[in-house]
Formats: sequence, C-alpha cells, structure tokens
Amino acid sequence: METITESLTVAFGIMAMGMVMVFVFLGILIAGVNFVASRYGPKPALDIGEPQPDSAQANVDPKVLAAITAAIHQYRTKA
Repeated sequence: METITESLTVAFGIMAMGMVMVFVFLGILIAGVNFVASRYGPKPALDIGEPQPDSAQANVDPKVLAAITAAIHQYRTKA
C-alpha cells in the first residue's frame, strides 16, 4: 500500500498535467479561431466617405420622438 505522501504526489502530478493540457488546448483553439477570422472574416472598409443619414431617423414623426424623449427623461429622473 502506498503512503499518503506518494498518493498526493501522484495526484498533484496528474492535476498539473491536466491543467497544462487544457491550457495548451485552449491556446491552440484561440490561435486557430484568430487565424480563421483573419483569413476568412470580413475586411474593414477603407473608404468611409460622408456619413449617410439613417433612414429610420428620417421617417420618425416629431410627436413620437417627443413622446420617447419625455419617457426617457421621466425614467432617468425616477432612477
């Protein structure tokens, strides 16, 4: 029969090996995801140009906008 010290040493070794393996696996996984994202992900547009007006804002009724603004102001003063 093994002593408690030998059992704890083996248990610590197994725990350390498992932690190292998980760390290495996660590192490889993150590197792979970053590689795939850089290779196949969308490329940022370089030409920004003039900002386009938002079509949703252009069609908002001023009365609705005033009601929303008042509701937000009332909510913020309560909280």
